[in-house]
Amino acid sequence: ETFIFNKVLMLLKNGFKVNVITSVIDVNSKLEIKELSIYKSFRIVLNPLKSRFTIPVLYKLLLSKNFLKVLFLNKGSLKKRYKDYLSLVTLKMFTPDIIHFEFSGLGFQYLHLFDKLEGVTLVSSFRGAAENITPLINSKRRLEFPNYLEKIDICHCVSKKMAFTLSKYGFDKSKEFINYPSIDIDKFKFIKEYDFNPKNTIKIISIGRLHWKKGIDIALLALSKLKKKGFNFTYTLVGDGGEYEKLKFLTSYFGLENEVKFVGYKSPQEVSDLLLKSQLFLLPSYSEGLANSALEAMSCGIPVISARA
Repeated sequence: ETFIFNKVLMLLKNGFKVNVITSVIDVNSKLEIKELSIYKSFRIVLNPLKSRFTIPVLYKLLLSKNFLKVLFLNKGSLKKRYKDYLSLVTLKMFTPDIIHFEFSGLGFQYLHLFDKLEGVTLVSSFRGAAENITPLINSKRRLEFPNYLEKIDICHCVSKKMAFTLSKYGFDKSKEFINYPSIDIDKFKFIKEYDFNPKNTIKIISIGRLHWKKGIDIALLALSKLKKKGFNFTYTLVGDGGEYEKLKFLTSYFGLENEVKFVGYKSPQEVSDLLLKSQLFLLPSYSEGLANSALEAMSCGIPVISARA
């Protein structure tokens, strides 16, 4: 995620030692990681939990002095004891002063181990989906929320609305830290001579993961109605994700093959170039914290049309 990269970069520039534990390092992240790797105080590793049944991980654990003792003396199933032990080893991997869970959904995976992290400040970010959507379909998450908020030391909310959402779970306001998303405006050029004429072809763009909560299906429905009214437009979708197949089908179903273009993942520079060629930014999300992509569009001087997410 670009906002995570920006945060890590600024921490490194200000003399902090930053260790990142991630579930996957994809092709799109390698250039950003290369830029961070010039700092000796930066390290990134794959989460051992994702490969906990592989020979290298098992071999390393067998060599640790407490592994067998914890595995066979603690309560619970063998599988759970193994996962808990590895989870705790992961959290303590770099003997951190601060552990920051970029998404609260990640933090919940380690909630039962928080009491064993003595002397570590726990920070969790609350960005939207895990707070507004997951509790609706996961009763366990809903019940655990007050406990999670009690054990977290600092609660980073991306907006006042998010802080209000947490208050419904008995949120301690003294832990509240509202830090609005921000972008580096120097990376985006401002369109000095913005031109928009609805009689000409309207150039529309959306940027983000192809996930159901981004509401691209509703955008396609709206655009199909726009086409029936005789408007000419193009709609560029930047990003990839699990909804690609569904959205390609809907594009065909609504007869928008000539208007809609899926361009996949793009680097920050490529995103900037695409924004400069656009006239309207569309943010049709069902649920959203505060979209960096909308801020990027604004920094270019492009009007933003947004749902009330």
